[in-house]
Amino acid sequence: MVRMNFLDIEKKDTKTRTRAVFVLLLMFSLVLLPLAPGLAQADNELPYPAPTLLTPENGSTTEITKPVITGLSKNDSRVKIFIDDQLNGQFQVTNHSSGTANFVYEPFLDLKPGWHDIYATAVDTVGKTSPQSNVIKVLVEYPMPAPTVYQPVVNKDTTAGRPWFRGLAVNDSLVKVYIDGMLNGQLAIENQASGVADFAYRTYYDITPGKHTMFAVAVDPNGKESKYSEIISFVIPDQVLVDESTAEVLGEETIGDVEEPDEVISEEAETVIEESEDTSEETETTSTETEETMSLADDVDEEEGDEETTDDEESNWPLVIGLMILAIVLIILIDNMVRKSRRDDSGKDSSMKSDNHSSDSGGKPEAKKPTPDELFPPPPPDLK
Repeated sequence: MVRMNFLDIEKKDTKTRTRAVFVLLLMFSLVLLPLAPGLAQADNELPYPAPTLLTPENGSTTEITKPVITGLSKNDSRVKIFIDDQLNGQFQVTNHSSGTANFVYEPFLDLKPGWHDIYATAVDTVGKTSPQSNVIKVLVEYPMPAPTVYQPVVNKDTTAGRPWFRGLAVNDSLVKVYIDGMLNGQLAIENQASGVADFAYRTYYDITPGKHTMFAVAVDPNGKESKYSEIISFVIPDQVLVDESTAEVLGEETIGDVEEPDEVISEEAETVIEESEDTSEETETTSTETEETMSLADDVDEEEGDEETTDDEESNWPLVIGLMILAIVLIILIDNMVRKSRRDDSGKDSSMKSDNHSSDSGGKPEAKKPTPDELFPPPPPDLK
C-alpha cells in the first residue's frame, strides 16, 4: 500500500514538470514571435545597397543652374534624388548585365545661386528603401556674360593693318582678344555707371594681309571666364606692309584713345548681342564673296600684266632708236650754235682792236698814199 502511494506521487511530479516546461516554452515563443521577421532577414538578406553619386564633383563650382547628376545603383531600383533635403525627382534605372546600372538625372527646376547639398536613395521592387548615398556639395553661380564685339574700325588714329576692335563688356572685366584662334592681347575696361562698359583694342603690330577672324572672352576678378563672343570676320588689304617676325607678340592695352560708341546702355546689351550675331553671319557671307571677287580680280590683273609686258617689249625698240636720233640732232644743233657764237665773238674782238688802234693815234687821220693818176697827170690836150 505504501509503495502504491509513492508511485502515484512520482507520476504527479512528472506531469507537473512537463506542464512547467511547456509553459516556459510557450512564454519564450511568445517573446520571440515579434522578433522572428527581423531575425529571418538578418540571417537571409543584407541591407539594400545605397546608390553612389559620381558628378558633379564635391565642392565644385558651376555656372549651370541645372547641373547634371550621375551615379550608380543596383538593377531594378528606383532612384530618388534629394536636393537640400527636398525630393527633387525619381526615375527607374536601366538594368545592366553586371548587376549595377548607371543613371543620369537633371533637375527640372533651376537652382538658385549658392551652395546646395545633393544625395540619393534607392528603392527595390518590394518597396524596401536603401540608406542615403554620399552627399555632394556644389556651388551654383550665374554665368559670366560674354562680351559683344563689332566690325573693325579704321580712322585717323590707326591704319588698315592695325584696326580698332571695339565692343561691350560688363564692369570689372578683363577682355581677352583672340585673332585667328590665338590670344593676341588683353585689356582691362573702365567701369561705367550703366554696368556695361565699352572697350577699344588695337594690335601692337600690323596684321598680315588677307582674311582673318576675331572673338573676345571676358574674365571676372575671380578668374571666371565667359563664353567667347560671336566670331567676326574681316579682311586686311594687300598693300599693308607687315613685319611677320612679330607674329607672336601680344598687343598693347588701349583705353580711351578712340571715340566712344554712340550708345552704351546696359538695358540694351542683350538686344545688341542678338543683333550682332545676325550681323556676324551676314558679314561672314559678305567677306566670303569679297574674297572670291578679289581672287578673280587678281587673276585678271596677272593675265593683263603679262600681255602688257609682251607688248611693251616689242614696242620699246622704235622708241629707243627715235630717242637716239633726236639726241644726235640736238648735239649737232648745239655744236653749230657754239661755233657761230665763237665766230661772232672773234669778229667783235677784231673790230674792237681796230677801234682801239684809231684811238691810240690821237684821232688824226692816216696819211693817204697818192694814186698813180696823181703822180702822173694826164697829158695836155692837143692844141689846134
